[in-house]
Amino acid sequence: MGSAALTLTGLALVLLGTLGNRSRPEPLDLIPGAEATAVLLPGVLLAFWAFVGFENLTFLARELRAPHRDFLPVSVAALGLYGTFAVALTVTVALSVARSGVDPVAGLLQIAESPPVRAVVAVVAVSAMLINAVAWVRGLTTLLRLAAADGTLPRRTPAPVVTMGALFSVTFAVLLTNHGLTVDALAASSAVFVLIYAVCIVGYVRLYGLTVRTVSNAALLVVMAAALVQSGGRSLYGACVAVCCLAWCAWRHRRANGVSHIAGTR
Repeated sequence: MGSAALTLTGLALVLLGTLGNRSRPEPLDLIPGAEATAVLLPGVLLAFWAFVGFENLTFLARELRAPHRDFLPVSVAALGLYGTFAVALTVTVALSVARSGVDPVAGLLQIAESPPVRAVVAVVAVSAMLINAVAWVRGLTTLLRLAAADGTLPRRTPAPVVTMGALFSVTFAVLLTNHGLTVDALAASSAVFVLIYAVCIVGYVRLYGLTVRTVSNAALLVVMAAALVQSGGRSLYGACVAVCCLAWCAWRHRRANGVSHIAGTR
């Protein structure tokens, strides 16, 4: 369902943008120059959540019932599908707007000149966002429920669906009135995903030791770290979330050890 919806949405955006375009800037500016290298890694950070964010993976494949078996093929499918649409939309925008004039937030609305086509593009884009938001709320609800079940989070947490829906609505309202925050907010949330994967890679290396797979995964840490550093202040939110989570886990671990020690002395 998710794959079909995403495919139709991407095709609709590309076709509407191409068919609705009447003027094309000359010469066509598609290949970035050397000056674009400074934004390459920050761009990787910005796109990270779209390619490997769990809500986008579950959007494509529902729950990963056997993560050790399913994660790699689903990730490859996500990389191929999202990457294809990212390139197609980039080309579609380049056919209509010069690179210097592309709006980083509302760029999709620039791919068609006629108001009716713009309206359809807006409806399709918002529909895709809402479908993805439903997958996000559903995935995070499952995550919160599992975290409460194993004691990572308090058992008496607010209703996850209501809480996530309310937080999403607040975020949407803030970004709707402050368009300039959109790119920064996406990069900040993406930094959280980068650090989640970084922690998972470190845990993977500690668990299995140095093998070809663990070393190849560990090599990604260099790229992740460079992307976070080059993104500057946009990475601070993710760093704060990571520090708070690690501090919480360390406190729980010490508390559990303390309780076990007291129980053993009785």
